[in-house]
This record gives sequence, C-alpha cells and structure tokens, in this order.
Amino acid sequence: DSHPARGDFLPPVPLPRRMWAGSQIKVQQPLRVGDTVIKKSKVADIKLKEGRTGQLCFVTAEYEYIVDEEVRLHELHNIVYRDVSKAGGGSGVSDTIPNDADFTETIFMHPTILFRYSAIGFVGHRIHYDYPYTKNEENYPDLIVHGPLQATFLLRAAEKLKGKSVTSFNHKVMAPVFANSNYIIGAKENQDGSVSCWGAVEGTGMTMQAEAFFE
Repeated sequence: DSHPARGDFLPPVPLPRRMWAGSQIKVQQPLRVGDTVIKKSKVADIKLKEGRTGQLCFVTAEYEYIVDEEVRLHELHNIVYRDVSKAGGGSGVSDTIPNDADFTETIFMHPTILFRYSAIGFVGHRIHYDYPYTKNEENYPDLIVHGPLQATFLLRAAEKLKGKSVTSFNHKVMAPVFANSNYIIGAKENQDGSVSCWGAVEGTGMTMQAEAFFE
C-alpha cells in the first residue's frame, strides 16, 4: 500500500489496512518559514478492540515539533488498523446533516485535489491516487479523501468564521469520504468562543467532527 514498513517506528500490527482516525493538535507558537524544526516521535498507546467490522487496533503516536529547544506544536495522532475484508464504506455517526451552521461550504472532491495533496505532503498511500489498487485490492468504491485534507478544510472553515488562527484543534474521522463526492462543511460558534465543525456527504451523513479553540 506504499506505507513505510512496520516494525521500525510504528508497531508490527498484523492487520493489513491502516486509516487515519483523527488527531489532537496544540499550537504553542506557529512554525515559520526558515525555522529549523526537530520532530520527536513516540508511540504513546496501543489498544485492540472488536468493532462491528471485526478486529481493530488503535495506535496513538505522539509528535513534538521543536524550534530552538522550544516545543512549538504538539500532536496526538490516532491511527486505526483493520482487516481488508471488511473495508466497506461504513456510515457516519448520524445520517442527519446539521442545518444550523454559521458558516457552510461545499467542495467537490475531484481526484486531482487528492493527487495534489498527496504530492505536497509526500503521501505515498495508494488509496488516495491509485484507483485500480483502491478498488481491486482494498475493496473501496473510489479513491479515499485524506483524513488530514478533510481536517484542513474544517480548520479553515473555523478560521474563516472567527477571523483568526486556531490555537488547538481536535478532529475525529467517523466514516470515509470518497473522491467525486460533494463534501459539505459546516462550522458553528459556541458560547465559549470555540467552534464546532463537521464534514458530511449526502447519503452517508456525518463523516468528521472537530472542535477548534482560539485565544
């Protein structure tokens, strides 16, 4: 699948398919062009669970991005491993798409967007750009939209609504999003000033939920 071989940093989980499940990001100070950045990584947690699609393994990786011995950004990255035989489309937490957003946007997920995002992020995972592999080997109906790409759109929606940069952003993938679909983005400001965001697809429902925080 063009992922790095397991057993070096990521544990040698026997389940064959890896998916982005979400992350929690805290921005202490922004990274700037010209910074020399050191990234420190460790596996923080491993859990085995039995889901409706079979056995799942959740791995939490912890990352620190350091400039001049100061942690600028901290991330907990959640990864899920699963069996390929159960890799269907799934459904979101709700088939009802909220209609009370303060900001909305719809983006058509053209395969070119996925290809460009893979290129700019050096993402080699074939499910994002290799249609024959995705359909024939992983049993998905179409290319899969990157979890971080969806999160980027939700984060951008929150910042458009507030007019400033986030200091903390947490997101969770609820269901896969496929290429050639209309991705519906919503953002709503809460009483405490934070912003609740969601991504959704007609016929599937909610596919990602996120919370953005500001100072």
